[in-house]
Amino acid sequence: MLGTSAVIVQPEGEPNLDIQRRLWSMGQCVELWPDVQEVVFGMTNMMVVCHVPILLKEEFFSHLVKTWEKAEPARSKSKVVEIPTTYGGEFAVDIRAVMQRTGLSLPEIAQLHSEPLYDVFAVGSVPGFAYLGGMNPKLFVPRKETPSLSIEKGSLTIGGMQTAISALTGPNGWNSIGFCNIDLFDISKKYPCFLTPGDKVKFIIDKIINI
Repeated sequence: MLGTSAVIVQPEGEPNLDIQRRLWSMGQCVELWPDVQEVVFGMTNMMVVCHVPILLKEEFFSHLVKTWEKAEPARSKSKVVEIPTTYGGEFAVDIRAVMQRTGLSLPEIAQLHSEPLYDVFAVGSVPGFAYLGGMNPKLFVPRKETPSLSIEKGSLTIGGMQTAISALTGPNGWNSIGFCNIDLFDISKKYPCFLTPGDKVKFIIDKIINI
């Protein structure tokens, strides 16, 4: 429970796209319940916020479990987005640490990172920030114990087994390895978020700037 009127749904198992798609399907059902105000998706989890305090907790939780068990993976109308990317360079402030942690050279990191077609699992944290799944395990680097005070907007980062592009300039605990000259959020547009859950992202090597 989160307070008296919200709950986090967190299925068991390692994060994967099948679980995420089932959550999307479940959320489509749950958001139609009369007491539900909104459903917010995270990385293989979902927050259900109600208009009023949840009084019959066991009944509500039972209803959630049954809905999850019946949920089939949702089919999303996804788009494939290719993003030109610079690996290394002035904004890759953590690239040395990533190279040391992985034992890989910068060209090897660029090659391994740019090979997959990434899935957008969720958008949140800050407006436009997209959590991407599907990274090569060889690039696993834990989030920093002490976050950087300022990571530039557009910085390409790694946090654990996830990768992402910084949507805003500010404090960040992920590891920056490059830069993408892209706006992930534009309030002037009809659909402000550049990426949406279910989209697929392909990073295209534009430059590799050795350090």
